[in-house]
Amino acid sequence: MKISAIITLKKDVLDPQGKVIHQALDGMGYKNVEEVRQGKYFEIDVKENDPNKAKEIVEEMCTCSQFVRIRENYLLIFRKTMKHIEQYGQEQGMMLENMERS
Repeated sequence: MKISAIITLKKDVLDPQGKVIHQALDGMGYKNVEEVRQGKYFEIDVKENDPNKAKEIVEEMCTCSQFVRIRENYLLIFRKTMKHIEQYGQEQGMMLENMERS
């Protein structure tokens, strides 16, 4: 099962890279951009067919301080094949789960 993890800084954490990107966009004439937050993106292919077990594996990775630091949040995107959709009766091809670390 393929799972994407998008990791961003918490809203109350200063994002200097996002600020630089915002300033560059502003200099390029994109004056309607209010804020840019920079983050990381991972695609993880888990050798697990059970969506609940796959979710547990990736959530464990995301709570490891080497993968997602305390000042970061993560968003998991579960990409399901048509087989998964038929098997579990889901109408959508993906499921989102936003996880905020406390």
